[in-house]
Amino acid sequence: MRLPPAAIRSDTDEPDGIGITPGGFGGSLWESATLAAALHHHFVDNQQLFERIPATPVEWSGRLAMHFVSWLGRDLSYMSANMVDDEHALSVQIPTYLRRRHCIHPNFLAAHLSSGKQASALDHHPILQRYWQLALENKLATDDEVRDFENSGPPDDQLAPTPSGGDNPCGRISPSALRPIPQRRPGDEPNIAIIVLNFNTSEMTNQLAGYLNHRLDYGRKWVYVIDNGSDEPPLFATDKLPRNLGFTNGMYAGYRIASARDDYDAFWLLNSDVSFDYGNAVLRNLVDVLFSSDDYAQIAPQHNSTHPFMEHVDEVATVLPLLEPTATLIKRSTIERLGFWDLDMVMGYGTDHDYGYRIRRAGLRSVVTSRARIHHVQHQSMTDFDEYNNRALAQEDLVLGAKYGADWRRVLDEI
Repeated sequence: MRLPPAAIRSDTDEPDGIGITPGGFGGSLWESATLAAALHHHFVDNQQLFERIPATPVEWSGRLAMHFVSWLGRDLSYMSANMVDDEHALSVQIPTYLRRRHCIHPNFLAAHLSSGKQASALDHHPILQRYWQLALENKLATDDEVRDFENSGPPDDQLAPTPSGGDNPCGRISPSALRPIPQRRPGDEPNIAIIVLNFNTSEMTNQLAGYLNHRLDYGRKWVYVIDNGSDEPPLFATDKLPRNLGFTNGMYAGYRIASARDDYDAFWLLNSDVSFDYGNAVLRNLVDVLFSSDDYAQIAPQHNSTHPFMEHVDEVATVLPLLEPTATLIKRSTIERLGFWDLDMVMGYGTDHDYGYRIRRAGLRSVVTSRARIHHVQHQSMTDFDEYNNRALAQEDLVLGAKYGADWRRVLDEI
């Protein structure tokens, strides 16, 4: 039940008071079936009080419930992300980002039967009976419809608890878990998980997520935006890690999250600071080349890099000793056979040398294709690149030295 603005109190100290909780989330009402039932009966018994509320829209900048809303069509593109908290994103984050406000319209008054913890304990039948009678009095229902309801009697069992067990007001579960997974059919293009790792680059990540979802030319894809413990997570984050796990472990967490939600053929591991300035067919071309040979384990587009050999290639599939982990598309079969990057190289340096070596030793190949190019802005999540670079190089030398010996560079160049 949503109280009209004039009846909402934010300063109540009563144990059973119905007020606005900090952030507009939770509170005594959605926890209590008794309060919910009392409010429904109060509404039916005192309709005239609610009808006297001025019709002037009430501007509102806080959280709103998503049960009865309307949106401007031009804003729909901002709502396509796989949101962790849809109510907060749609009623707080998106309006803030767009610098617009929303409002409550008192002329539209609706009763929401139950939410969260209310649902498993609320006796719905007598409440619905009163609403049917109210509908009959206002000629919105017929005698036969009301009689049919009354003859149906109360259900044998109360409604089952919400999927969350009442831990959130609307009983939501993970948006990714709710999405339908299409059946795989012969001839379908490979199913690709796009994993974008974000750390304190929210503006760039939001733009990138919008592009990947709406403009990138590829059908069987799903975009996972993994926030790696940022101060301000991006609006389009699909999953939020509890703290910064570092580059390698953050990507691995994204891989695990995606693997648990669908059956993917490959994983595209994207830095958040990349841009697509050379056409929208990058992923399609990467997929076409990668799956053209069983020998190809991973592929990357051309892009500016600390490895000059990645900046320009002449062949559709140029075999290289390693790939910079900026926009690497890796087959699932590669990870199942060789494992993921070495998680001891937390900061990311050395994963290119190590994984390239493991791929070559397994008789597989890493390729860059002339059919795809992106731009890497570089170092956008680092406040002090020199300090990060020095620590990452030291970590790379320590880990690879322990695995392959002090002359690890010579060893990794052997194959």
